[in-house]
Amino acid sequence: NTIVEKNKELEVYIRLEDYKRDKLKESDRNLQEQERLYRKFNQQLKRFDQTVENIYAKQLKRNGAIGEAYQQMTEATVGAKRLLDLWQHNMEGGTPTQEFPFDAMVTYINYLDSIDSAPNYSRKIKGQLSSVYAKFRSNITSDVIKTLRYALNKHTYLNRQEDLESNRSYDNLNNYYNSLMINWFNQFVLQAQKDGHALHMKAKYSPVFRLRSQPKYYNMSIRPYQRLYVGSVSSLKQNIAVSKATVKALNYYLEFVNREVKINTHVYQKLTDYNIDMIRYIIIPGKRYDPQYRYHGKQAFPFAEFHRALFNSKYIPKESRDPLNNRLQIVLNIAREREALEIGLEKYSEQKGHKKDDFAKGKEMLQRFDFILKEYDKQINALQEDLKTVLNTYEIKDPDNNWRISGDALSQLTDSTRLVLHEAKLYCRRRTDSIPKTQTVRKMVRETIVHQYENMRGVYKLGRSHGHCPYTPYEDLPQMAKRVTDKAEIVDSLVEQRSKRSKKSGLETYEDILYPFNEMVDDWNKFAWLALGETEIGRRKIAKPVYMLYRMRQPLFYDYKSPSGGTKVKKVKKRAPLDPENGEMKGFAYNNLVLLLDVSSSMKAPHKFPLLKKSFVELLSILRSRDEVALVSYSGKANVVLKPTSCSLRDTIASAINRLEARGGTDAQKGLKLAYKSARKNFIENGNNRIILATDGQFRLTESDFKQAQKYAEKGIRLTLFYFGDVKQEIVNLKKLTEAGKGNYVLITQENMMQKLKDEMKAIKMN
Repeated sequence: NTIVEKNKELEVYIRLEDYKRDKLKESDRNLQEQERLYRKFNQQLKRFDQTVENIYAKQLKRNGAIGEAYQQMTEATVGAKRLLDLWQHNMEGGTPTQEFPFDAMVTYINYLDSIDSAPNYSRKIKGQLSSVYAKFRSNITSDVIKTLRYALNKHTYLNRQEDLESNRSYDNLNNYYNSLMINWFNQFVLQAQKDGHALHMKAKYSPVFRLRSQPKYYNMSIRPYQRLYVGSVSSLKQNIAVSKATVKALNYYLEFVNREVKINTHVYQKLTDYNIDMIRYIIIPGKRYDPQYRYHGKQAFPFAEFHRALFNSKYIPKESRDPLNNRLQIVLNIAREREALEIGLEKYSEQKGHKKDDFAKGKEMLQRFDFILKEYDKQINALQEDLKTVLNTYEIKDPDNNWRISGDALSQLTDSTRLVLHEAKLYCRRRTDSIPKTQTVRKMVRETIVHQYENMRGVYKLGRSHGHCPYTPYEDLPQMAKRVTDKAEIVDSLVEQRSKRSKKSGLETYEDILYPFNEMVDDWNKFAWLALGETEIGRRKIAKPVYMLYRMRQPLFYDYKSPSGGTKVKKVKKRAPLDPENGEMKGFAYNNLVLLLDVSSSMKAPHKFPLLKKSFVELLSILRSRDEVALVSYSGKANVVLKPTSCSLRDTIASAINRLEARGGTDAQKGLKLAYKSARKNFIENGNNRIILATDGQFRLTESDFKQAQKYAEKGIRLTLFYFGDVKQEIVNLKKLTEAGKGNYVLITQENMMQKLKDEMKAIKMN
């Protein structure tokens, strides 16, 4: 009653405009009194609620489903109430207090997240109680948790310089607590009481506020990001199908990175602009414009997605958990240093620091940006490969499921397009003169469209107007791939055209190619999410859900450019010498190598195909720019994975190898034909023209295969066989094939793998 009277007094005071007479003195006194009263009322309400709880606790019998459901709802409401108690609404919203309970909110969100996997008593409770209980669970696992995650993500540097966002979060949680949680909780209690259960209702939460407080500002200093030991994820087979919880846990890592990449695309453009303005300021005489950098830090940062990934990592095999979490932590650490550098560069430009030190500090920060953004790119792509490795340790369940068939087609198209994107990026950064090769992607686009209805048979079509129709991402993804290839094929002319009017023609051209690729990633992730089966309820006979891994959006690039006579970026000495007169390959003939890889399911074992992939990627470090590698795989059908590619493009070759997976049957004859065709087209005179066939020997050979090997051997193309089968077993036909191909028959073990690869690279000396 006293609070109500004080509110009436304040209303009358405002309507009479008495504040003009006393300069707000009465309103200050009134609000100070209300602050005290609200705090006292909040405390009395909590004591009353606790008293009722103690009375009921003596007579409550919470046996059975109703009692368990009541206990679950009680824990959820108590957690929200404790969170509200940790901070309050600051009436001086522009004054920061740093009271936002970040860690406690993370803990409570994790608790709400775990309710999904907690027992659901809806089916065990009958009648209206079941409906009310289901509504309570639905509200806290959707509306409440969504509100809390949004609050967590808005806890950024700029928002911490005031309490306006903190106030909004406090008010939103209070509203959801009173209007949703307590409302459904009390309806549950009322219905249970009618059925004879002694349960008690809960009081709504009375918010508190403060009028004035001493400002407490948050400072973010620039410190190098913390490096952590990552280690390797396990590639040991699980011998079980992957669970839904595990796939969702793996995808949470990618959700964090995708959100982080998406909201920080502008950083690369702004850094490039500042870099160009700095160069103009230094080298162009006459009228000068001070370079400016603006930090836009009020947008949300995906803290909630980061902590959700860590929390759900409990569903990932233990031996892979720490490597994944440590790499994710490195990505976060780099992002935090990038944010600190942005803030520092903004202050530097605002204070016109370049006039005091001639851009010394500005150059230093730009060089640091150059380093950490490249490291960021490296870490997120390594994280994606680690996640793929973990998923590939599980057995494939239901390979004939049409979700799986169509998913394989879309994922392979997405991964192949990523290789085209990488080659386009190298060209835009002026790291190569080669135009991206798009023939493979174009062929896959055509096949994906042609076989759409065959691939999607049994997958229900809802129509493009329906947000959950899987046909929409299936149809859109090939179109985005076509847009990528269309632009990648003319990347040289696009860069040249833009260079006449822009100093950042490479970045702008790459952004045009990158945009449709990231749209592809979004389409694939939508398809993979729909494949979980969570949106297909009732209606008709539907395909069983399939668990697939998301893909990662790719960021732009930033390359520091030094002004004439300015400080230049230190160049890191690279191991892989490109000059044939230097390094381990000195004196040996250039290599025209075709890796013919058996990717059938029998090669899945860690000491077979995974060992070969790892060893060959390491081998790339000693090969030269004039050494060329092509990849041909065969299982159910033969396929050219990578056309002859210079070893100066190590990342392209490594990516092509790493994306291969052992799966399916065997078709070695077609693989051999494609391998010989590639080696013949790229033949190097006086070079080491060689096919290395990697297999465990489980395929049939015909007489024509021996004649083919002998024919090409006479023309200078040799055939070596790396045998991954039982070393005690002599495969006579395979040995006979290598003899016809004038190559080597090599029994491969973990100990000799690398050395045998080097021996094949050095098989012929330079004339």
